[in-house]
Amino acid sequence: MKPDLTFRNLALIRGRLVLAVTLALLGLSLMLVSLGLVQAARQSHDQALAQRQEAQRRLAEMRDEEQAIGPRLARYGELQKRGYLGQEDRLSWVEQIRRIQAQRGLSALRFELAPQQPIDRGDAGIELLSSKMKLELQLLHEEDLLGFLADLRAAASAYTRLRSCRLERLPDGDRSEGATAQLVATCSIDWITVGAGK
Repeated sequence: MKPDLTFRNLALIRGRLVLAVTLALLGLSLMLVSLGLVQAARQSHDQALAQRQEAQRRLAEMRDEEQAIGPRLARYGELQKRGYLGQEDRLSWVEQIRRIQAQRGLSALRFELAPQQPIDRGDAGIELLSSKMKLELQLLHEEDLLGFLADLRAAASAYTRLRSCRLERLPDGDRSEGATAQLVATCSIDWITVGAGK
């Protein structure tokens, strides 16, 4: 028996063929759309990962900076507490010198402080200021001078830099009756503070 290829059968086959092609195209379209969505999701995921890594890098940098700044802030606070920063406190300096003189039992001590002068302005905009002091004191022996300078450096509310010191024996005529001083020291000392940058 031969298959009956009639017009009606051809129309039915053609309809099914059109339906099959339409379904295939629809399936292909859905597959392409889903591939596009997957690709967009991957790109979004990769972008989110990159942003997360950048945030983690910045956080690590901030932690490193915090660790580096912490000791510097502590040092800054220490310098400020000691009086190294800001206006010089000459009255405090005079009191410190007189207190050390009394504690060490030094008989004669004279000093003169010159006006404050700028030393240098660094790249960070920090200005170093110096007041030069000429100091003359009478001593029993050299150790009195070393002790005085050590006490001054420890107590001073500024950084003290010894520029020069000359030690000479006192002539017999310059010694008063009953005086124990044998030597005279003439020193030049810088009192250095940090001014505010402009």
